[in-house]
Amino acid sequence: MATPEEITISLNCMGYGYQVKASINGMDIGMKGGQSESKRFMGTDHPMRKEASPEMAAKYFILNPGANTFHMEFTKTGVPTDKLSLEIYKDEETQPFVQYESVEAGGTFDETMNL
Repeated sequence: MATPEEITISLNCMGYGYQVKASINGMDIGMKGGQSESKRFMGTDHPMRKEASPEMAAKYFILNPGANTFHMEFTKTGVPTDKLSLEIYKDEETQPFVQYESVEAGGTFDETMNL
């Protein structure tokens, strides 16, 4: 099990036919939608942070031990059969601990992740 300093999550979003905007702890994480996107985020005190450029550290080392907020806004831009799906994994787990799907025309999704 990861120590609080080694917190790591992987986020996968299938956003074909959707415009997507998402944030973790209020920071825009650069999701656009219209495609398959995968991103990895680490804790603010992760040992790899010291090897990252300041820009990379600010963009990807944003998780805190304990509660972290995830927010996503989405709007359908494609055909009625398009589906938005989101999965978030803790790196040591094989099953997502956050999972969301929608076929709606638009909306928001909020989740508090305890890491």
